[in-house]
Amino acid sequence: MLTLCALTLSACGSEDKADAADAGTAVTTRVTDATGTKVKVPATPERVVALSEMDLDASLALGVEPV
Repeated sequence: MLTLCALTLSACGSEDKADAADAGTAVTTRVTDATGTKVKVPATPERVVALSEMDLDASLALGVEPV
């Protein structure tokens, strides 16, 4: 669930050229999602997207503050 949120976060980045250059040096971590695929995600994501009420409940329980 958290992995899905992290993946969604990484897909929603801006198209700013400066951000793209910084993304190459950003600290990432590798996680394995529910399908067994290994993916890189930001080590400290700034925003997380909840795609359902259940995701939102889990995020709130983990201390994520809604925006």
